[in-house]
Amino acid sequence: MIKVLDNAIKTQIKSLLGLEFNEFINKLYAIAYGSRFTPIKQKHDKGSDGILDNQISLSVYSPEKYSLNDFKRKVTNKDKEGDFDKYQINWKNKGYKWMFVYNGEITTEMRNFLVALEKDVEIIDINYILVFIDTLEWSKKRSIAEYLSIDEIYFVNDILSDIIDDLIKVKDSSDIIHKKPSYIKDKIELNYSQEDVDTAINEYYECLGYFSKLEGVLPKDNESISALHSKIRRDYLKYNGDFKTRLYHLTEEYSSKYKNDDVYKFYVGVVLIYYFEYCLIGKRTVDEKC
Repeated sequence: MIKVLDNAIKTQIKSLLGLEFNEFINKLYAIAYGSRFTPIKQKHDKGSDGILDNQISLSVYSPEKYSLNDFKRKVTNKDKEGDFDKYQINWKNKGYKWMFVYNGEITTEMRNFLVALEKDVEIIDINYILVFIDTLEWSKKRSIAEYLSIDEIYFVNDILSDIIDDLIKVKDSSDIIHKKPSYIKDKIELNYSQEDVDTAINEYYECLGYFSKLEGVLPKDNESISALHSKIRRDYLKYNGDFKTRLYHLTEEYSSKYKNDDVYKFYVGVVLIYYFEYCLIGKRTVDEKC
C-alpha cells in the first residue's frame, strides 16, 4: 500500500531551510534518542548542531539553493569557519566523531568531498531520515507528524494500512458477507458483563470515527479480504474465556510488533472492534444476519 505519510513527511522536511531544519533535527533526535541527544544553542555551538551519545558531533546543512561550490565552502574554507573546520578545532581532538546531516539527497561529489576530509564521517540525507523515521514506534511517528503540521488523516491511513498488511498472511477460500448490526448496544450487552457495558460502549464510539478510514485501506480483492477474515476469526477462537478476555489477548497478539506503543495498540483495537461490529468475532444478536 502507498505510504502517504512518508510522502507528506518528505515534502515537509525538504521545505525546511536553515534554522528550521536545525530545529527539526533537534526535535527528531530528541524524540528518537531521548536523553542520548543533546541539542546545542546556535550562539554557543562551536561548530556543532547537537551531540549524540556524548561522542558524535552533528553538522546540519539545509541551503535555500544547492550548488557544489557553496556546499564545499560551507564545509571548509580558508577562514576556518566551515563546519568541518570547527569540528576539527573543537570536537575531533576530544574524540568525537562527525555526522553530516542534509535535507536533500547526497550526491556522489558531495559524498566524496566529505569522505576525503574525514573518512569515518556519518552522512545522513533525506532518504536516510525517512528510513530512520519509518523504524520508529507509531507514537513517535505521530509526534514527528504533529511537529511538521501534517494532517492526522495521513497518519491514520498509514497506521491502519500497516496493521492490515501485517494481518494478511494466510490464504483462505472462505468468505463472509457482513451486515452492520441494527443495535450495537444490544450486541455489546450480549458480549460484555454488565459492569463493563458502559466502558465498552465508550470504546466503541471512540473507534467508530475511524471505521470509514479503515474501509479505505482494506484490500479490495476477495482473496485477500477472505484471508484477513479467516485469520482474525481463527485467532479469536484459539483463545479461551469471555469476549473481553479474548479481545484482550487478540489485541496483545496483533500489537506484538510494537508492544509498548499505545498508539499502535489503539488502532489494532479499531480494526478488531470494526470486525466485532460486523459480527466476525463475538456473539451475534438475534437480528444479525451475517
